[in-house]
Amino acid sequence: MKHFTVHAIRTGRWWSITIDEDPRAQTQARRLDQVEDVARSVLIDTDMLSPTESATFTVITRADSLDELRRAAVDAKEAANKASEVASRAAREFARRAADQGLPLRDIGAMLGVTHQRAQQLLTSA
Repeated sequence: MKHFTVHAIRTGRWWSITIDEDPRAQTQARRLDQVEDVARSVLIDTDMLSPTESATFTVITRADSLDELRRAAVDAKEAANKASEVASRAAREFARRAADQGLPLRDIGAMLGVTHQRAQQLLTSA
């Protein structure tokens, strides 16, 4: 299976598309979700890909006026996911230790700000 790296650069109302593996292959797409299909079509037109051949694409986007904000959003989401994992581990550990000390599920849940059913889930996944 062939793999292609596609660059999609926002220019006005269009995404300008270039493909690393074929410098002749240049085209445009209106929306980002159309980039792979348009790239596939242009690669077929330039005989880099047959119409029945499978291919994978890595799409690299750039929208200069938005890149900094997009990066901040992606970084914040990654940080939130990591914080969520840390919080889940801490809640499971707390639930386990509290249960070991004889606290009822309703108290464990109240202390964590969750229902007693969620406290039970935390215990079974600990």
